Amino acid sequence: MTQSPITADHLAAAVGAEASHELAGTLKKIRHCLDQLSEE
Repeated sequence: MTQSPITADHLAAAVGAEASHELAGTLKKIRHCLDQLSEE
């Protein structure tokens, strides 16, 4: 069985999906930290 080569479109989609996942996780952490701050 041979594997088909990775195309630029597939690579871009994979990188974009991973970046989106990382940013979503980071945003969740930032929101959590902001929620810990008092309004004073």
